[in-house]
Amino acid sequence: MMEARPTNHIIMDLDRELNILFLGGGSIGAIYASCLSRFNCRITIAVRSTYPIVSSRGYNITSSVFGNHTFKPARVISGPSDLSPSEVFDYIIITTKATPGHIPLIGYPVSPNTTLILIQNGIGVEAPYLEAYPQNALITGVAYIIASQPSPGDILQTGENMHLLFGHYPGREIDDPIHHPLIERFNASGCTTTLKGDIQLERWRKLLFNGCFATVCAATGLNTGPAIKHAGALIRELGHEIAAVAKAEGYIITAEEVEGFFDGMWHLDMAPSMLQDCRKRIDMETEVLCGNMVKIAEKHGVEVHRMRTMYMILEGINIRFRLEREKERAEKL
Repeated sequence: MMEARPTNHIIMDLDRELNILFLGGGSIGAIYASCLSRFNCRITIAVRSTYPIVSSRGYNITSSVFGNHTFKPARVISGPSDLSPSEVFDYIIITTKATPGHIPLIGYPVSPNTTLILIQNGIGVEAPYLEAYPQNALITGVAYIIASQPSPGDILQTGENMHLLFGHYPGREIDDPIHHPLIERFNASGCTTTLKGDIQLERWRKLLFNGCFATVCAATGLNTGPAIKHAGALIRELGHEIAAVAKAEGYIITAEEVEGFFDGMWHLDMAPSMLQDCRKRIDMETEVLCGNMVKIAEKHGVEVHRMRTMYMILEGINIRFRLEREKERAEKL
């Protein structure tokens, strides 16, 4: 069974049950949904390919933070047609991959009082939601967690720390007590969660990992450890390009911070999510991790030759995956 870590946080309004919908039933969604389910949250989770397994027996979670346990959400659904159009959710938490032109919320019941929470990687992920749901509060999050789904419904979380950073979008100071019950529940579960006034700086900092290490790992097929040894100079140079574009946007990441981040990664040997996607031959998040940064660099006249090259290589791999899938489908006809 999962046991909560000791916490000094006071649970606010714990008697009120929160109705929460998770869109994205992969490793990230499963871990965070499991955390919240223990503190008076009714969890509905929408899954696609793993629906037959997760709907019948839930998730088997192996976690270095929470121990080994089975998590069965209150409801497992395969799409919006499984819900009443009149249902009201306090929060809809989106943990799907961020892909251009796709908003997974379409068709789901979103009331004016529903808060949307994005726990996704990359830069520029919020804009489509702001346009489609201008009346809803939007919280954007940065997750530091090592997790994967080695087989359908089986979740593996490694590492001794998990950290969530949340902030309103556009960036402004957060002092809205309506969101404290959710934050307190996360903290009480053992998932350290912090509110930030301007979350976009944290998004650029997270890009130091996803835009440097994850991209090079996906392009080479190597975990972080071998990738650093093989292409450490390229990873460093990508980091400095990211810092230059962030500075042009008004977010300062110093050269010392880039070098310190790189130096702190030598001990880590893991498969970033982009590499996991590549190994599964599914589309990688090239736009939000590479393409959007290249577009922002062009807007400011900042040269990012290395990131532009990585973007073209990784998008080329995505195209190959699509062509292979089309060929496989044609052969089955």
